[in-house]
Amino acid sequence: MAVYAVWNNKGGVGKSYLTFQVASEYARTHPNQRVLVLDLCPQANSSSMILGGIEAGEAAIEQLSGMTPPRTIAGYINDRIVSPYVDTHSGASYLTQARTINNAVPANLYLICGDEELEMQAS
Repeated sequence: MAVYAVWNNKGGVGKSYLTFQVASEYARTHPNQRVLVLDLCPQANSSSMILGGIEAGEAAIEQLSGMTPPRTIAGYINDRIVSPYVDTHSGASYLTQARTINNAVPANLYLICGDEELEMQAS
């Protein structure tokens, strides 16, 4: 299993766009493998791009954030903080198959959506 991380502390260097492009292309060229993007950015720009772009992506993020529990990385973290001894396999319920929201991405591309709630959790 290959794992790639895109990180830089400075904003505006292209992390989100690069993540979107690399994940989408890797998923397209490796259709028999599942590709997971774990968006740990409170701005959730990678999630927005994967889920359909500026308007559609933002609407999808709002929908995922509004679920109970939220189907986002912040929802998962909140779940783990409240119950740290619960079986860690519960993380699968926070996954979103991106194509169920944006049919322009490969079917094997999955996402754990970013969430602005991360900012408050970090405090």
